[in-house]
Amino acid sequence: MRLGLTKALGVVIGDLMIDEYVVGEVKRISPEAPIPVLENSSTHREAGGSANVAMNLRGLGCQCAVFGVVGDDEPGQWLKEYLSSNGIDIRGIIVDKARPTTRKIRYGTTRQVILRVDYEDRAVTTANFETWKHFLDSHDVQMVLVSDYNKGILRSIEVENSLWNSLRQLTASGTLTVADTKRKGLALGIFEDFTLVKPNLSELELAVDIKVDNEAALDRAAAAYLAATRAQGVLVTLGDEGMYYRSSQGMHLRVPTVSADVYDVTGAGDTVLAVLALALHNRLTMDAAMRLANIAASVVISRRGTTHISSAELERRVEDVRLAEPSYFVQASGH
Repeated sequence: MRLGLTKALGVVIGDLMIDEYVVGEVKRISPEAPIPVLENSSTHREAGGSANVAMNLRGLGCQCAVFGVVGDDEPGQWLKEYLSSNGIDIRGIIVDKARPTTRKIRYGTTRQVILRVDYEDRAVTTANFETWKHFLDSHDVQMVLVSDYNKGILRSIEVENSLWNSLRQLTASGTLTVADTKRKGLALGIFEDFTLVKPNLSELELAVDIKVDNEAALDRAAAAYLAATRAQGVLVTLGDEGMYYRSSQGMHLRVPTVSADVYDVTGAGDTVLAVLALALHNRLTMDAAMRLANIAASVVISRRGTTHISSAELERRVEDVRLAEPSYFVQASGH
């Protein structure tokens, strides 16, 4: 079926990363130490972090520009070329010679990750964000998506008042602003007036120091998170328990997940962020947006590694859910 979602120009601001996968077979234990020997059979890269959010937006048919920082190295050049070849505007990517491009390299078999090695530096020495400010001021941006993996970019932007003021002006004018962040406590105040901030359950608990072990605790934690951000709403992803939403006006929503074969949850939050933004841009109800995002997540978690979704895949999956679980999407049929 055709979802009929109107596309938009979205800007993704955040921590650009590369997810690398070294895959092979383990047939023996090393004679040097009691560790498995991985016989490599394939190696590949995917765009991760905020770059994966951008890939999801592009897969959904949106125009997309990405703002972030990479190192002056081969991985950074690869990421820029990869994003550009997929139709993403990379003029907002800053090259910082003092830090490496953030990479997560996973070693393992087709069934199990044995080891992950991270290359990162959370200090950002290049603070010239004028290109970003000019883009925001000179383009008709309909959506701003902040993807904060706590790798340093948001801390740098926070002290760049001219850039953040441009973003606040967009927020004040009604531009859709959504964020996925690992921030805690008072640091969440940077998202004041955002349309939506989306932590997962563990991020919510850490952010407000409340253990969520029942529905009442979830509601208290969400209320505390909302007070800290002063955003218009908070949406908590709950894994196989679905999603929970609370608005600044006191509205509560709880949406279940859909049945899915879970293979790898890496990057699912990026897909959820992109789909939520596009759904809300199209004025779907929050209930409808959450159900659509759940369905999109069910696609990417059924595949190995970091991956993004396309409009065609989402449409097929929505139709599958309508046939298999006809009651699931009923409330999401309106706008």
